Amino acid sequence: MNNSIQLPSFLSNLEVVGTFSDAMDLCRVPSDIVVNDSDVTITQRDTPIAILPPSLVDAYLKNDQDTINSVQKQNYDNLELIRQNFKNVGNDAWSYVKDKETGEHFFIAYNDNAVTWVCPAAMEQQETKQLVMSIGSLDRVTSQASHGSIVFSNEKVQEYKDAFVALAAAAVAELFTGGLTIAASALSSIFVTCAAAVGLGMFAFIIPVIAVAAVAAVMVVGLAIGCVLLVDWLISLLAPDFFIKCLIFNFDDTRDWSSGDYFFDNAKVAGKDQKYKDFCIPKKQKADPPSWLPVDPESVTVYYVELDLENDSKFMEGLGFALSMKSDGAGFTLASDCPYTSATVIKETAPAASDVKSYFKDGDWVDGLTQNIDVNGMPVGMTLNKHHGAENNLYQVTVLIGKSV
Repeated sequence: MNNSIQLPSFLSNLEVVGTFSDAMDLCRVPSDIVVNDSDVTITQRDTPIAILPPSLVDAYLKNDQDTINSVQKQNYDNLELIRQNFKNVGNDAWSYVKDKETGEHFFIAYNDNAVTWVCPAAMEQQETKQLVMSIGSLDRVTSQASHGSIVFSNEKVQEYKDAFVALAAAAVAELFTGGLTIAASALSSIFVTCAAAVGLGMFAFIIPVIAVAAVAAVMVVGLAIGCVLLVDWLISLLAPDFFIKCLIFNFDDTRDWSSGDYFFDNAKVAGKDQKYKDFCIPKKQKADPPSWLPVDPESVTVYYVELDLENDSKFMEGLGFALSMKSDGAGFTLASDCPYTSATVIKETAPAASDVKSYFKDGDWVDGLTQNIDVNGMPVGMTLNKHHGAENNLYQVTVLIGKSV
């Protein structure tokens, strides 16, 4: 195996020990293993985590779209180079590396400005019959990163940990190449197909229906540097008239926030066969990115959810939605409407509306691009990128629980 490759300076804690193909010599499991329970259940641990430089947090608070768009473009450009490499060489876009400090082996795909990884989470988080996998990306230029964790559950996952890490890497490569439309509808079959390549073909991979969207979010959104959905995948693969991208960040230090009632007006979750699922966003807390990742100590860590909506009917139609959020006796409702022939608008209210459909239909939309409400003494800010004329008809709604805008 070749360990003479020089990594970029921001990855100096890692050492390349080979390619994905090289790693198979060490990772592939023997064909004669005895399996008492062939079912491997895959779930997510939490919603993805965004690691944001203070300047980007400030841009969100000021609704500074020039800065937000500049960061997103930089993130996109750097990740697109990695995606194209996966498209050209498949799994061998991965480098098999060793953490010089811990001796752990795992996979990264990188260029001079960015890195994507699939690696085991810290050992103190692992249980005998579970393997927690960290998946994420870092853009060194903008100091923005995101990561999430998926959990493999089976009595053999720790014994054959290296093979399961290789399996996760192969599945991620499929998603990078295939795009968002396959993320939920084919996720289980992707794992089954990739399992044969690493000697795990005797296992059956089960993703509970309730967890499919969340696992896909970790594997796709986590690889899109936090707040950046890879727009060309949306435009080329889905081609609707309009999109609404709703980002909900939880800056609340004390409470998790969960989704409640919702209403979609000619809207559906973007992507082939994807379905809306309820979600919970954990409270703001110290993150646990991989120890080798060079994270700016001034960065802000926050859990988030990205809800991407497209037109249901695509014939000269707009779209809109209303969604309630709840936590420990508190709640609020937010909404956005993007009519085909008029301006996109937003609104939010506390306490939460008793009928979200009526709330959406009632009007009283905000004239500006920002709004603040008070939820039991805590601020919640909401922003919109543009009323009309958004690039690619992609309207971004950002909700900042625990922050004013």
